[in-house]
Amino acid sequence: MALSEQIPGWLRTRRWAGLSGDQAAGWIVFILSFFAFWAFWLAADFGYMGAIPIALLAGGMGLSLAVAAYVYWSRWRARQEETIQRTLAEWRQRTESLRSRFDRFLQDL
Repeated sequence: MALSEQIPGWLRTRRWAGLSGDQAAGWIVFILSFFAFWAFWLAADFGYMGAIPIALLAGGMGLSLAVAAYVYWSRWRARQEETIQRTLAEWRQRTESLRSRFDRFLQDL
């Protein structure tokens, strides 16, 4: 199997790696999600104790952190997908260019 035929598989593997392939983005999503969880936990705790205004504030903070984590992740994923598609298109273009030059070379012989 030629190297040019393995590149799409490698890019597919990169896509499947997800956030584990980009440690910084993974940590940002993890930290935002972690604090969102604890804000929801505090909201439930304060709601149970009867401190409704503080519970609503903590719930709103948890919701905003969860939305921020999702928005960051979805934008990161869109950028990754765009990068992979662009790399794949460039690779296909290079491969086709090389094949056409090779065919022209063989025809000139």
